[in-house]
Amino acid sequence: MPTEAEWEYACRAGTTTQFSFGDEVRDLDDYAWFNRTAETKTVTGARPVGTKRPNPFGLYDMHGNVWERCQDFFDPQAYRKSRVEDPEGPPQGKNHMASNTR
Repeated sequence: MPTEAEWEYACRAGTTTQFSFGDEVRDLDDYAWFNRTAETKTVTGARPVGTKRPNPFGLYDMHGNVWERCQDFFDPQAYRKSRVEDPEGPPQGKNHMASNTR
């Protein structure tokens, strides 16, 4: 499994904007299944992969759809304690990190 930092790197795909496709929330529907688009009266749950546009690295479904479990464990102080570049969360804990940019 990737660490949370590795997952974030893959999701952002080298960008510095709010989303890998820019800062415009109105464009989110082109890239992600999320609250407003994911569930309807007839369809619930995760959607098939690859049905929205990929990020600049060519990765699909990095925004929305489902939560991704990460290798490191949750610690609300992790970023204050770890190195700035490629930080790692704690190796032990109660809950693993889960990433999903929604």
